[in-house]
Amino acid sequence: MKRMMVRSMIEWLASFGATESNGLTGLLYSKEWMSAQQEMKAEMEKENLITYFYSIGNLFGRLE
Repeated sequence: MKRMMVRSMIEWLASFGATESNGLTGLLYSKEWMSAQQEMKAEMEKENLITYFYSIGNLFGRLE
């Protein structure tokens, strides 16, 4: 079950940077990258994680 959840999450994140040629882009600070960051933050908060961004843009989630 957990393996399926991880695979599903990876595929969901990959959808933000999908290209027309079936590739993937994850350029730092791109529109797609920012969308993925914000959506992941929302998902983390649904699971009661405390979220924050490091100064260069990395997203962290902490369970207390």
